[in-house]
Amino acid sequence: MKIKASILALNRNLFFGLGFVLFTSLVLLINWLFNLPVNQADVINKQMVRTEQQIKLLKSMQTKFILQSRNAEDMFSEEKMLTQHDASLAVSAIRRDIAYYKNHRLMSKNTEVLSALNDLSVTLDKFESHLVDFILTSKEKGNENSGLVSRWREISSRLLVAAQKNGPAFVKQMEQVKQLEIYYLLYNEPKITAEIAALSGEIRNALIMKEGGISTEDLDSYQALTASLTALDRRMVKADAQGLAAGSEKNTETLLFCSDTAQKLMNTVIFNIRLKWTILRYSVITLFTIACILLLILITSRGITRPLILTAGYMKKMAAGELPDDPVVSEGLPEIRVIDHVMNNMVTGLKEKVNLARSLNRNDLDARLELSGPNDTLGQELISLQQKLLENAELQRKNDEENAKRRYINEGLAKFGEILRTQSNDIHTLGDVFIREIVKYLNSIQGGFFLLTTSNIGQSASWAPGR
Repeated sequence: MKIKASILALNRNLFFGLGFVLFTSLVLLINWLFNLPVNQADVINKQMVRTEQQIKLLKSMQTKFILQSRNAEDMFSEEKMLTQHDASLAVSAIRRDIAYYKNHRLMSKNTEVLSALNDLSVTLDKFESHLVDFILTSKEKGNENSGLVSRWREISSRLLVAAQKNGPAFVKQMEQVKQLEIYYLLYNEPKITAEIAALSGEIRNALIMKEGGISTEDLDSYQALTASLTALDRRMVKADAQGLAAGSEKNTETLLFCSDTAQKLMNTVIFNIRLKWTILRYSVITLFTIACILLLILITSRGITRPLILTAGYMKKMAAGELPDDPVVSEGLPEIRVIDHVMNNMVTGLKEKVNLARSLNRNDLDARLELSGPNDTLGQELISLQQKLLENAELQRKNDEENAKRRYINEGLAKFGEILRTQSNDIHTLGDVFIREIVKYLNSIQGGFFLLTTSNIGQSASWAPGR
Protein backbone atom coordinates (compact mmCIF):
# COMPACT_ATOMS: atom_id res chain seq x y z
CA MET A 1 0.00 0.00 0.00
CA LYS A 2 2.83 2.39 0.85
CA ILE A 3 4.56 1.62 -2.45
CA LYS A 4 1.33 2.17 -4.38
CA ALA A 5 0.65 5.45 -2.58
CA SER A 6 4.20 6.61 -3.31
CA ILE A 7 3.79 5.81 -7.02
CA LEU A 8 0.47 7.67 -7.14
CA ALA A 9 1.99 10.67 -5.36
CA LEU A 10 4.88 10.66 -7.83
CA ASN A 11 2.44 10.55 -10.75
CA ARG A 12 0.49 13.44 -9.24
CA ASN A 13 3.63 15.52 -8.83
CA LEU A 14 4.60 14.78 -12.43
CA PHE A 15 1.09 15.77 -13.55
CA PHE A 16 1.22 19.11 -11.74
CA GLY A 17 4.79 19.72 -12.95
CA LEU A 18 3.86 19.03 -16.57
CA GLY A 19 0.75 21.18 -16.14
CA PHE A 20 2.85 24.09 -14.93
CA VAL A 21 5.28 23.67 -17.84
CA LEU A 22 2.35 23.52 -20.28
CA PHE A 23 0.76 26.62 -18.73
CA THR A 24 4.01 28.58 -18.96
CA SER A 25 4.58 27.44 -22.55
CA LEU A 26 1.07 28.47 -23.59
CA VAL A 27 1.44 31.88 -21.92
CA LEU A 28 4.74 32.44 -23.72
CA LEU A 29 3.18 31.28 -27.02
CA ILE A 30 0.21 33.65 -26.60
CA ASN A 31 2.57 36.48 -25.70
CA TRP A 32 4.70 35.74 -28.79
CA LEU A 33 1.71 35.50 -31.16
CA PHE A 34 0.08 38.70 -29.94
CA ASN A 35 3.43 40.48 -29.89
CA LEU A 36 4.06 39.82 -33.61
CA PRO A 37 2.02 42.83 -34.84
CA VAL A 38 3.72 45.01 -32.22
CA ASN A 39 7.13 43.82 -33.44
CA GLN A 40 6.11 44.54 -37.03
CA ALA A 41 5.01 48.01 -35.96
CA ASP A 42 8.42 48.50 -34.31
CA VAL A 43 10.11 47.44 -37.55
CA ILE A 44 8.05 50.01 -39.46
CA ASN A 45 8.94 52.63 -36.88
CA LYS A 46 12.66 51.90 -37.30
CA GLN A 47 12.25 52.02 -41.08
CA MET A 48 10.53 55.40 -40.73
CA VAL A 49 13.53 56.71 -38.82
CA ARG A 50 15.82 55.62 -41.68
CA THR A 51 13.49 57.22 -44.22
CA GLU A 52 13.56 60.47 -42.29
CA GLN A 53 17.35 60.34 -42.22
CA GLN A 54 17.43 59.83 -46.02
CA ILE A 55 15.14 62.83 -46.55
CA LYS A 56 17.31 65.00 -44.31
CA LEU A 57 20.33 63.78 -46.25
CA LEU A 58 18.65 64.85 -49.50
CA LYS A 59 17.96 68.27 -48.04
CA SER A 60 21.58 68.71 -47.00
CA MET A 61 22.77 67.55 -50.46
CA GLN A 62 20.38 69.91 -52.18
CA THR A 63 21.64 72.80 -50.07
CA LYS A 64 25.22 71.80 -50.85
CA PHE A 65 24.48 71.71 -54.63
CA ILE A 66 23.00 75.19 -54.52
CA LEU A 67 25.93 76.59 -52.57
CA GLN A 68 28.37 74.96 -55.00
CA SER A 69 26.56 76.40 -58.00
CA ARG A 70 26.47 79.88 -56.47
CA ASN A 71 30.15 79.79 -55.63
CA ALA A 72 31.07 78.46 -59.06
CA GLU A 73 32.72 75.37 -57.54
CA ASP A 74 33.55 72.31 -59.57
CA MET A 75 30.37 70.26 -59.18
CA PHE A 76 31.57 67.57 -61.53
CA SER A 77 34.80 66.53 -59.93
CA GLU A 78 35.12 63.00 -58.60
CA GLU A 79 34.13 64.10 -55.07
CA LYS A 80 31.07 66.03 -56.23
CA MET A 81 29.95 63.24 -58.55
CA LEU A 82 30.08 60.92 -55.53
CA THR A 83 27.72 63.26 -53.69
CA GLN A 84 25.39 63.27 -56.68
CA HIS A 85 25.45 59.45 -56.70
CA ASP A 86 24.62 59.43 -52.99
CA ALA A 87 21.61 61.65 -53.68
CA SER A 88 20.39 59.21 -56.33
CA LEU A 89 20.83 56.30 -53.90
CA ALA A 90 18.93 58.22 -51.22
CA VAL A 91 16.02 58.87 -53.58
CA SER A 92 15.92 55.19 -54.56
CA ALA A 93 16.00 54.16 -50.92
CA ILE A 94 13.10 56.49 -50.09
CA ARG A 95 11.09 55.08 -53.00
CA ARG A 96 11.69 51.55 -51.73
CA ASP A 97 10.59 52.61 -48.25
CA ILE A 98 7.39 54.16 -49.61
CA ALA A 99 6.61 50.98 -51.57
CA TYR A 100 7.33 48.96 -48.41
CA TYR A 101 4.90 51.08 -46.37
CA LYS A 102 2.19 50.82 -49.04
CA ASN A 103 2.42 47.06 -49.34
CA HIS A 104 2.68 46.36 -45.61
CA ARG A 105 -0.52 44.81 -44.30
CA LEU A 106 -0.58 47.10 -41.27
CA MET A 107 -0.64 50.22 -43.51
CA SER A 108 -2.25 49.02 -46.74
CA LYS A 109 -5.81 49.26 -45.36
CA ASN A 110 -5.48 52.80 -44.00
CA THR A 111 -6.65 55.24 -46.70
CA GLU A 112 -5.20 58.32 -44.98
CA VAL A 113 -1.76 56.75 -44.77
CA LEU A 114 -1.91 55.60 -48.39
CA SER A 115 -2.96 59.10 -49.51
CA ALA A 116 -0.10 60.68 -47.52
CA LEU A 117 2.38 58.18 -49.00
CA ASN A 118 1.11 58.93 -52.51
CA ASP A 119 1.62 62.65 -51.88
CA LEU A 120 5.10 61.91 -50.57
CA SER A 121 5.87 59.82 -53.66
CA VAL A 122 4.66 62.61 -56.02
CA THR A 123 6.66 65.21 -54.10
CA LEU A 124 9.73 62.99 -54.23
CA ASP A 125 9.35 62.68 -58.02
CA LYS A 126 9.14 66.47 -58.32
CA PHE A 127 12.12 66.88 -56.05
CA GLU A 128 14.16 64.43 -58.09
CA SER A 129 13.08 66.08 -61.34
CA HIS A 130 14.10 69.53 -60.09
CA LEU A 131 17.33 68.17 -58.66
CA VAL A 132 18.24 66.44 -61.95
CA ASP A 133 17.27 69.54 -63.92
CA PHE A 134 19.34 71.68 -61.59
CA ILE A 135 22.34 69.37 -61.92
CA LEU A 136 22.03 69.18 -65.71
CA THR A 137 21.70 72.95 -65.93
CA SER A 138 24.70 73.37 -63.66
CA LYS A 139 26.59 70.86 -65.77
CA GLU A 140 25.63 72.75 -68.95
CA LYS A 141 26.85 75.96 -67.38
CA GLY A 142 30.04 74.26 -66.25
CA ASN A 143 33.08 75.90 -64.72
CA GLU A 144 36.55 76.93 -65.70
CA ASN A 145 37.30 73.40 -66.84
CA SER A 146 34.07 72.40 -68.59
CA GLY A 147 30.81 73.62 -70.09
CA LEU A 148 29.84 77.06 -71.28
CA VAL A 149 32.03 78.80 -68.71
CA SER A 150 35.13 76.97 -69.98
CA ARG A 151 34.43 77.89 -73.63
CA TRP A 152 33.45 81.38 -72.54
CA ARG A 153 36.75 81.89 -70.70
CA GLU A 154 38.71 80.35 -73.55
CA ILE A 155 37.22 82.77 -76.12
CA SER A 156 37.78 85.76 -73.85
CA SER A 157 41.42 84.76 -73.45
CA ARG A 158 41.84 84.61 -77.26
CA LEU A 159 40.12 87.99 -77.54
CA LEU A 160 42.48 89.48 -74.96
CA VAL A 161 45.50 88.23 -76.90
CA ALA A 162 44.04 89.42 -80.21
CA ALA A 163 43.24 92.85 -78.71
CA GLN A 164 46.99 93.60 -78.75
CA LYS A 165 46.63 94.16 -82.48
CA ASN A 166 43.64 96.49 -82.11
CA GLY A 167 45.25 98.90 -79.70
CA PRO A 168 45.53 99.78 -76.02
CA ALA A 169 41.88 100.80 -75.68
CA PHE A 170 40.66 97.36 -76.76
CA VAL A 171 43.23 95.71 -74.49
CA LYS A 172 41.98 97.76 -71.57
CA GLN A 173 38.36 96.86 -72.32
CA MET A 174 39.18 93.18 -72.62
CA GLU A 175 41.08 93.35 -69.35
CA GLN A 176 37.93 94.82 -67.79
CA VAL A 177 35.98 91.94 -69.28
CA LYS A 178 38.40 89.41 -67.80
CA GLN A 179 38.17 91.17 -64.45
CA LEU A 180 34.37 90.98 -64.57
CA GLU A 181 34.64 87.30 -65.45
CA ILE A 182 36.64 86.75 -62.26
CA TYR A 183 34.00 88.62 -60.27
CA TYR A 184 31.31 86.52 -61.90
CA LEU A 185 33.07 83.30 -61.05
CA LEU A 186 33.48 84.48 -57.47
CA TYR A 187 30.00 85.86 -56.80
CA ASN A 188 27.88 84.35 -59.61
CA GLU A 189 25.78 87.50 -59.90
CA PRO A 190 23.58 87.87 -63.02
CA LYS A 191 24.20 91.63 -63.17
CA ILE A 192 27.91 90.96 -63.78
CA THR A 193 27.10 89.04 -66.97
CA ALA A 194 24.93 91.97 -67.98
CA GLU A 195 27.92 94.34 -67.56
CA ILE A 196 30.06 91.89 -69.52
CA ALA A 197 27.43 91.79 -72.30
CA ALA A 198 27.31 95.61 -72.41
CA LEU A 199 31.07 95.97 -72.47
CA SER A 200 31.47 93.31 -75.17
CA GLY A 201 28.80 95.16 -77.17
CA GLU A 202 30.81 98.36 -76.95
CA ILE A 203 33.87 96.49 -78.16
CA ARG A 204 31.82 95.06 -81.01
CA ASN A 205 30.57 98.51 -82.04
CA ALA A 206 34.02 100.10 -81.86
CA LEU A 207 35.78 97.20 -83.52
CA ILE A 208 37.76 97.94 -86.68
CA MET A 209 38.82 94.84 -88.46
CA LYS A 210 42.56 94.35 -88.52
CA GLU A 211 44.58 91.43 -89.58
CA GLY A 212 45.48 89.29 -86.56
CA GLY A 213 43.23 91.38 -84.33
CA ILE A 214 39.92 90.61 -82.61
CA SER A 215 37.75 88.31 -84.70
CA THR A 216 34.10 89.32 -85.00
CA GLU A 217 33.23 85.64 -85.08
CA ASP A 218 34.91 85.07 -81.69
CA LEU A 219 33.34 88.23 -80.31
CA ASP A 220 29.89 87.17 -81.51
CA SER A 221 30.44 83.71 -80.00
CA TYR A 222 31.53 85.31 -76.74
CA GLN A 223 28.42 87.49 -76.65
CA ALA A 224 26.22 84.47 -77.41
CA LEU A 225 27.85 82.50 -74.61
CA THR A 226 27.40 85.45 -72.26
CA ALA A 227 23.72 85.58 -73.14
CA SER A 228 23.45 81.81 -72.57
CA LEU A 229 25.11 82.13 -69.18
CA THR A 230 22.72 84.93 -68.27
CA ALA A 231 19.76 82.77 -69.31
CA LEU A 232 21.06 79.81 -67.35
CA ASP A 233 21.60 81.98 -64.27
CA ARG A 234 18.08 83.32 -64.52
CA ARG A 235 16.75 79.79 -64.91
CA MET A 236 18.69 78.53 -61.95
CA VAL A 237 18.25 81.49 -59.63
CA LYS A 238 15.49 84.02 -60.12
CA ALA A 239 14.73 86.96 -57.89
CA ASP A 240 11.01 86.06 -57.86
CA ALA A 241 11.78 82.64 -56.37
CA GLN A 242 10.80 80.83 -59.55
CA GLY A 243 14.22 79.45 -60.49
CA LEU A 244 15.47 75.92 -60.25
CA ALA A 245 17.22 76.55 -56.96
CA ALA A 246 14.14 78.15 -55.43
CA GLY A 247 11.95 75.41 -56.84
CA SER A 248 14.28 72.78 -55.48
CA GLU A 249 14.21 74.41 -52.07
CA LYS A 250 10.43 74.65 -52.23
CA ASN A 251 10.18 70.99 -53.22
CA THR A 252 12.49 70.12 -50.36
CA GLU A 253 10.23 71.89 -47.88
CA THR A 254 7.20 70.19 -49.42
CA LEU A 255 9.00 66.86 -49.24
CA LEU A 256 9.74 67.42 -45.56
CA PHE A 257 6.14 68.45 -44.93
CA CYS A 258 4.72 65.38 -46.74
CA SER A 259 7.20 63.14 -44.95
CA ASP A 260 6.24 64.64 -41.60
CA THR A 261 2.52 64.21 -42.39
CA ALA A 262 2.98 60.58 -43.46
CA GLN A 263 5.09 59.83 -40.40
CA LYS A 264 2.50 61.36 -38.08
CA LEU A 265 -0.26 59.26 -39.64
CA MET A 266 1.86 56.11 -39.55
CA ASN A 267 2.88 56.84 -35.97
CA THR A 268 -0.82 57.10 -35.10
CA VAL A 269 -1.46 53.75 -36.78
CA ILE A 270 1.53 52.21 -35.02
CA PHE A 271 0.37 53.59 -31.67
CA ASN A 272 -3.13 52.20 -32.21
CA ILE A 273 -1.69 48.83 -33.25
CA ARG A 274 0.54 48.69 -30.19
CA LEU A 275 -2.31 49.71 -27.90
CA LYS A 276 -4.79 47.30 -29.49
CA TRP A 277 -2.54 44.23 -29.52
CA THR A 278 -1.06 45.00 -26.11
CA ILE A 279 -4.57 45.18 -24.61
CA LEU A 280 -5.56 42.00 -26.47
CA ARG A 281 -2.39 40.23 -25.39
CA TYR A 282 -2.77 41.00 -21.70
CA SER A 283 -6.54 40.39 -21.85
CA VAL A 284 -6.08 36.94 -23.39
CA ILE A 285 -3.26 36.08 -20.96
CA THR A 286 -5.43 37.26 -18.05
CA LEU A 287 -8.47 35.27 -19.25
CA PHE A 288 -6.31 32.21 -19.89
CA THR A 289 -4.77 32.51 -16.43
CA ILE A 290 -8.23 32.89 -14.84
CA ALA A 291 -9.45 29.85 -16.79
CA CYS A 292 -6.45 27.83 -15.61
CA ILE A 293 -7.03 28.98 -12.02
CA LEU A 294 -10.71 28.00 -12.25
CA LEU A 295 -9.70 24.64 -13.72
CA LEU A 296 -7.20 24.17 -10.91
CA ILE A 297 -9.89 25.10 -8.37
CA LEU A 298 -12.26 22.59 -9.99
CA ILE A 299 -9.60 19.88 -9.96
CA THR A 300 -8.72 20.76 -6.37
CA SER A 301 -12.40 20.74 -5.40
CA ARG A 302 -12.96 17.36 -7.00
CA GLY A 303 -9.71 15.83 -5.89
CA ILE A 304 -9.25 17.42 -2.45
CA THR A 305 -12.01 19.67 -1.12
CA ARG A 306 -15.11 17.53 -1.73
CA PRO A 307 -13.40 14.27 -0.70
CA LEU A 308 -12.13 15.97 2.46
CA ILE A 309 -15.66 17.21 3.22
CA LEU A 310 -17.01 13.67 2.84
CA THR A 311 -14.19 12.29 4.97
CA ALA A 312 -14.71 15.00 7.60
CA GLY A 313 -18.46 14.21 7.75
CA TYR A 314 -17.68 10.52 8.12
CA MET A 315 -15.20 11.24 10.92
CA LYS A 316 -17.71 13.57 12.60
CA LYS A 317 -20.21 10.69 12.78
CA MET A 318 -17.51 8.47 14.22
CA ALA A 319 -16.59 11.14 16.78
CA ALA A 320 -20.27 11.23 17.84
CA GLY A 321 -20.14 7.48 18.46
CA GLU A 322 -21.94 6.47 15.27
CA LEU A 323 -20.62 3.73 13.05
CA PRO A 324 -22.02 4.50 9.55
CA ASP A 325 -23.38 1.57 7.60
CA ASP A 326 -22.31 2.90 4.20
CA PRO A 327 -18.55 3.14 3.63
CA VAL A 328 -17.10 6.48 2.61
CA VAL A 329 -16.26 6.48 -1.13
CA SER A 330 -14.35 9.33 -2.79
CA GLU A 331 -12.55 9.94 -6.06
CA GLY A 332 -9.96 12.21 -4.56
CA LEU A 333 -6.22 12.10 -4.34
CA PRO A 334 -4.52 8.76 -3.61
CA GLU A 335 -3.71 9.88 -0.07
CA ILE A 336 -7.36 10.69 0.62
CA ARG A 337 -8.45 7.35 -0.85
CA VAL A 338 -5.93 5.63 1.43
CA ILE A 339 -7.41 7.52 4.42
CA ASP A 340 -10.94 6.51 3.39
CA HIS A 341 -9.85 2.89 2.99
CA VAL A 342 -8.25 2.92 6.45
CA MET A 343 -11.36 4.54 7.98
CA ASN A 344 -13.64 1.96 6.37
CA ASN A 345 -11.46 -0.84 7.73
CA MET A 346 -11.47 0.82 11.15
CA VAL A 347 -15.28 1.11 11.13
CA THR A 348 -15.57 -2.55 10.07
CA GLY A 349 -13.25 -3.56 12.92
CA LEU A 350 -15.22 -1.43 15.40
CA LYS A 351 -18.49 -3.01 14.24
CA GLU A 352 -17.02 -6.48 14.83
CA LYS A 353 -15.94 -5.40 18.30
CA VAL A 354 -19.41 -3.97 18.98
CA ASN A 355 -20.94 -7.28 17.88
CA LEU A 356 -18.61 -9.10 20.27
CA ALA A 357 -19.58 -6.74 23.11
CA ARG A 358 -23.28 -7.25 22.25
CA SER A 359 -22.81 -11.04 22.30
CA LEU A 360 -21.03 -10.85 25.65
CA ASN A 361 -23.84 -8.69 26.97
CA ARG A 362 -26.25 -11.47 25.95
CA ASN A 363 -24.08 -14.05 27.73
CA ASP A 364 -23.03 -15.50 24.40
CA LEU A 365 -19.46 -16.18 25.46
CA ASP A 366 -18.64 -18.33 22.44
CA ALA A 367 -18.53 -15.41 19.89
CA ARG A 368 -15.34 -15.03 17.86
CA LEU A 369 -13.35 -11.85 17.03
CA GLU A 370 -10.65 -11.42 14.40
CA LEU A 371 -8.02 -8.91 15.45
CA SER A 372 -7.44 -5.99 13.04
CA GLY A 373 -3.72 -6.34 13.52
CA PRO A 374 -1.01 -7.34 15.93
CA ASN A 375 -1.38 -3.98 17.71
CA ASP A 376 -5.19 -4.08 18.00
CA THR A 377 -5.31 -3.09 21.69
CA LEU A 378 -9.10 -2.77 21.88
CA GLY A 379 -9.61 -6.18 20.29
CA GLN A 380 -7.07 -7.76 22.59
CA GLU A 381 -8.76 -6.19 25.63
CA LEU A 382 -12.18 -7.43 24.48
CA ILE A 383 -10.80 -10.96 23.98
CA SER A 384 -9.18 -10.73 27.42
CA LEU A 385 -12.52 -9.58 28.85
CA GLN A 386 -14.27 -12.52 27.13
CA GLN A 387 -11.73 -14.92 28.64
CA LYS A 388 -12.30 -13.49 32.09
CA LEU A 389 -16.05 -13.75 31.67
CA LEU A 390 -15.62 -17.38 30.63
CA GLU A 391 -13.48 -18.03 33.72
CA ASN A 392 -16.00 -16.27 35.96
CA ALA A 393 -18.84 -18.26 34.39
CA GLU A 394 -16.97 -21.51 35.03
CA LEU A 395 -16.25 -20.46 38.61
CA GLN A 396 -19.90 -19.44 39.06
CA ARG A 397 -21.01 -22.80 37.70
CA LYS A 398 -18.81 -24.60 40.20
CA ASN A 399 -20.05 -22.39 43.02
CA ASP A 400 -23.63 -22.99 41.97
CA GLU A 401 -23.00 -26.73 41.98
CA GLU A 402 -21.47 -26.60 45.47
CA ASN A 403 -24.31 -24.41 46.69
CA ALA A 404 -26.85 -26.76 45.15
CA LYS A 405 -25.22 -29.71 46.89
CA ARG A 406 -25.16 -27.90 50.20
CA ARG A 407 -28.72 -26.73 49.73
CA TYR A 408 -29.77 -30.28 48.75
CA ILE A 409 -28.11 -31.73 51.85
CA ASN A 410 -29.48 -29.06 54.13
CA GLU A 411 -32.96 -29.42 52.72
CA GLY A 412 -32.72 -33.21 53.16
CA LEU A 413 -31.47 -32.94 56.73
CA ALA A 414 -34.17 -30.46 57.61
CA LYS A 415 -36.88 -32.51 55.94
CA PHE A 416 -35.91 -35.84 57.46
CA GLY A 417 -35.24 -34.20 60.80
CA GLU A 418 -38.81 -32.91 60.73
CA ILE A 419 -40.08 -36.44 59.88
CA LEU A 420 -38.15 -37.97 62.69
CA ARG A 421 -39.44 -35.29 65.00
CA THR A 422 -43.08 -35.64 64.03
CA GLN A 423 -43.29 -39.37 63.39
CA SER A 424 -41.11 -40.65 66.19
CA ASN A 425 -44.09 -41.99 68.16
CA ASP A 426 -44.99 -44.74 65.67
CA ILE A 427 -42.13 -46.73 64.29
CA HIS A 428 -44.17 -48.26 61.47
CA THR A 429 -45.49 -44.90 60.31
CA LEU A 430 -42.05 -43.42 60.65
CA GLY A 431 -40.64 -46.15 58.49
CA ASP A 432 -43.29 -45.78 55.80
CA VAL A 433 -43.01 -41.98 55.68
CA PHE A 434 -39.29 -42.04 55.88
CA ILE A 435 -38.77 -44.57 53.11
CA ARG A 436 -41.32 -42.86 50.85
CA GLU A 437 -39.75 -39.42 51.27
CA ILE A 438 -36.21 -40.62 50.88
CA VAL A 439 -37.12 -42.39 47.62
CA LYS A 440 -38.57 -39.08 46.37
CA TYR A 441 -35.62 -37.11 47.71
CA LEU A 442 -33.12 -39.36 46.00
CA ASN A 443 -35.31 -39.58 42.89
CA SER A 444 -35.04 -43.37 43.06
CA ILE A 445 -37.32 -46.00 41.64
CA GLN A 446 -37.74 -47.91 44.83
CA GLY A 447 -36.16 -48.26 48.22
CA GLY A 448 -36.09 -50.43 51.19
CA PHE A 449 -35.71 -49.97 54.89
CA PHE A 450 -34.25 -52.65 57.16
CA LEU A 451 -34.74 -52.61 60.87
CA LEU A 452 -32.41 -54.56 63.06
CA THR A 453 -33.84 -55.61 66.38
CA THR A 454 -32.62 -57.97 69.16
CA SER A 455 -35.18 -60.35 70.54
CA ASN A 456 -35.53 -63.88 71.78
CA ILE A 457 -36.61 -65.12 68.44
CA GLY A 458 -33.44 -63.84 66.66
CA GLN A 459 -32.76 -61.35 63.87
CA SER A 460 -35.53 -60.01 61.60
CA ALA A 461 -35.82 -57.40 58.82
CA SER A 462 -38.69 -55.41 57.35
CA TRP A 463 -39.04 -53.93 53.89
CA ALA A 464 -41.38 -51.36 52.65
CA PRO A 465 -41.79 -50.17 49.06
CA GLY A 466 -40.76 -46.64 48.32
CA ARG A 467 -43.96 -45.67 46.72
